[in-house]
Amino acid sequence: MEIVVGTNNIKDGEATAQAKKMKEYRLHPRYDAYTLQNDECFVILSDSIDLGAVGVNVVRLYGGLDSLEGEEATVLGWGRPSDMSSTITDILRHATDKIISNDECKGFFNSVVESTVCLNGYNGRSACVGDSGGPLMVEGKQVGVASFGSSWGCALGFPSAYQRVLDMADWDDLK
Repeated sequence: MEIVVGTNNIKDGEATAQAKKMKEYRLHPRYDAYTLQNDECFVILSDSIDLGAVGVNVVRLYGGLDSLEGEEATVLGWGRPSDMSSTITDILRHATDKIISNDECKGFFNSVVESTVCLNGYNGRSACVGDSGGPLMVEGKQVGVASFGSSWGCALGFPSAYQRVLDMADWDDLK
């Protein structure tokens, strides 16, 4: 697998793009494939990313435990641009909406747990197939990683769910 940073176009790339090979990855030691709790992994690269390069920004992680309900959040990714599309997009796209409570989100999904953050999809804009692993941002800080959405589609008004990044900090095997 290859990780690309510093570009908005993953097909054609840009002069600022940096492509790095994956050396290994580590799944969360308490990942549950049924509930999708701890749906996250760390990717270890074979070479360092030049964090000072043009087009590369270090993302700050959100450190709070509050629900974030009502906050405006943006998800980014190269997933399918619509339910009608059969392929992912080459251009980085985004969707912005409000975070909803986990209680409201549980009305759509049985797998919502305490570490889940849900983005309202009522406006027909949401993370889609291929966006998994992409960031959910609030006020310039990453609060989550795209985890799952409705199997009915991403543009039908269902919320999308994200693994809260704060829960990544307790991985014993990364210390």
